[in-house]
Amino acid sequence: MKKLFALLLTVLVIFSLVSCGAQMDNAMGEGLKGETSSTSSPEANDLAERKIIRRVSIDMETKHFDETLNTLHGAMAAVGAYASNINEYSRSGSRHANYVIRVPSANLEAFLTSVETMGNVLSRTESAEDVTLAYVDVESRIRALKAEETALTEMLEKATNLNSLLDIRSRLTEVRYQLDSYESQLRKYDDLIDYSTVNLSVAEVERLANVRGGVWGQIGDDFMDNVYAIADGAVALFIWLVGNIPVFVLLGGIGTGLFFLIRHVQRKRYAKAVAETEARKAAKQQPEEK
Repeated sequence: MKKLFALLLTVLVIFSLVSCGAQMDNAMGEGLKGETSSTSSPEANDLAERKIIRRVSIDMETKHFDETLNTLHGAMAAVGAYASNINEYSRSGSRHANYVIRVPSANLEAFLTSVETMGNVLSRTESAEDVTLAYVDVESRIRALKAEETALTEMLEKATNLNSLLDIRSRLTEVRYQLDSYESQLRKYDDLIDYSTVNLSVAEVERLANVRGGVWGQIGDDFMDNVYAIADGAVALFIWLVGNIPVFVLLGGIGTGLFFLIRHVQRKRYAKAVAETEARKAAKQQPEEK
């Protein structure tokens, strides 16, 4: 029992030492940053050790939809990128595509430069999230849990008391569960850091928008928008008229038939009315002649 108590005490000491070591690592890291500030290239060294998650969103339009997508897939293959999600659809007679692309962070700038030549870029937003502190914290917790796991495993091999054995197994299960969780979180961080995320939206258009801005640019855009709106309206009206010719023919036939039918009925009524009038006149004249 004394040996078991000594082993438990050893585990607690190891856990405390590892936790303190993680804090000392952080403190030493801060101290090293302060020391490197006096060297010739402190910023380069600091940035190389930072854990940065980069995300980019681009809205683009093109007049050559298929060609643009083919070029995009070629650019992805050239830098080792892949699409984690693709959504293509049609709306109002034009095609659209939304891509979620994972790009190796080292090749991100080269890929973005290539993408911006594929069409007319309407907007681009970019964010960089520094997760260095969270990453280092997870690493420290993993080291501490691994040390505790090793100590508990040794205690489990030497335990003879049933209650102690159950307690050690229970704690070991909990430690391993936490260890799996933190390792999974670290792998997720590594994936997001090593591969940047690019959200790309591509729209097919007949006319590219003017992105120069300014008063005259806006006036020109509004003028051309109205011109194209009138032209599109005229084309739509023509298509509607041509497409509804069978309906117009049918309605015209029905209308013509109704017109002649009504005309025929009216003539018969008129002829009947005239005949009745003549008959009445003849009936009045006959008594007078007698």
